[in-house]
Amino acid sequence: MIRSAEVEEYGVGGHAVAGLVAPSRGGSELTLQQARLAPGAATPEHRHDREELVVLASGVLEVACGEKTQRVLPGDVAILPAGTCHQLVNVAHEEAVMLLVGGAGARSFCRDGRELPTPPWLR
Repeated sequence: MIRSAEVEEYGVGGHAVAGLVAPSRGGSELTLQQARLAPGAATPEHRHDREELVVLASGVLEVACGEKTQRVLPGDVAILPAGTCHQLVNVAHEEAVMLLVGGAGARSFCRDGRELPTPPWLR
């Protein structure tokens, strides 16, 4: 059992992320994060070595994945293939809240190929 009161939230730029399921919390195959993205904010463009799912709970996102950009509405699921650069942009006037599902131990990279350090909420 993972109690929400025990989960620390980390601020990163215009968004905040809480690691709900990660190896340190007993997740051996998957990670689950809750993320909040401020109005007008965007994640840095990046890619992972494993597939990632974005489940939007509230707000409106534009998700750029590879050469394609799509609008994501509450209840929608964006599937981000492994190795494909992507970016999430909050295009609404309200905070976007989402769940992110990924593979435990996934590695992340900048567009230029530099590996990013594993953030504390995924350890």
